[in-house]
Amino acid sequence: NGRDGIRFELGASGNFVGAVPALDPSFFPNDMGIGGGDGEAGISITDPGTASNVVQNCSIYGESVGVMAGNKADIGQIIQSYFDQNTNGIILQDGAHDGTLSGLNIQSSGNAAVLIQDAYNVLIGSQDPVGFNQFSANPTGIEMSGDMASNNVIENTGIYGSSFGPPGNNAVYIHDGASQNAIVDSDTMTTYLCGVRIEAAWSNLVSEASIQNNYGPGIIIESGATGNVIAGNTIHYNPVGVLVSDEGTVGNTITGN
Repeated sequence: NGRDGIRFELGASGNFVGAVPALDPSFFPNDMGIGGGDGEAGISITDPGTASNVVQNCSIYGESVGVMAGNKADIGQIIQSYFDQNTNGIILQDGAHDGTLSGLNIQSSGNAAVLIQDAYNVLIGSQDPVGFNQFSANPTGIEMSGDMASNNVIENTGIYGSSFGPPGNNAVYIHDGASQNAIVDSDTMTTYLCGVRIEAAWSNLVSEASIQNNYGPGIIIESGATGNVIAGNTIHYNPVGVLVSDEGTVGNTITGN
């Protein structure tokens, strides 16, 4: 398709992509296949008032973007799905908000598994074990940037670099004004050049994560990042545990690791 495989716009709400177990007792994981190079995205969610849509039990592969939400849309739920060999697995941007990303397997992206640019109130993961995310062999696991990138939470998510070939850059990259985001509750970042990089961003929290066996520092705080808290993590088997760098990088707290 020249534009998108499936597109929700202009207030379309309460729709489902993929099998609904309550309605289809014969459903199985990866019920819906979306792939083959749509022009913009496999699934696009856009416009104010577009809300409460659910992407579930899908296999999305070979797209420029697997799922893209933007233009102030309510993201809805992207759950229990498999993404493989997309340029970016998921992009949330331009004021997109209030979404849940859980039970996802995103691998072998050309850029990032999840890219958040000026989007907010996104939960990546879940305390429920079925909501565990596994992101593997992506150059960047999760990237957040922009002044509107706030109140996003990563929990119960494993971010693993490639076991073959060159390592990825950052498991989590928070930068350029992103603030008040949290990495909490049993996250793992391993085999990247850096586990968590916080750059020119403020008041973010990294807590209860396992950051280990990376090729460079477990955590980097740099470029004027301020007021970030690194607390209660397991940080080991990295060349440096936490690296704090550059003038203007002030008021950050490292405790209980």
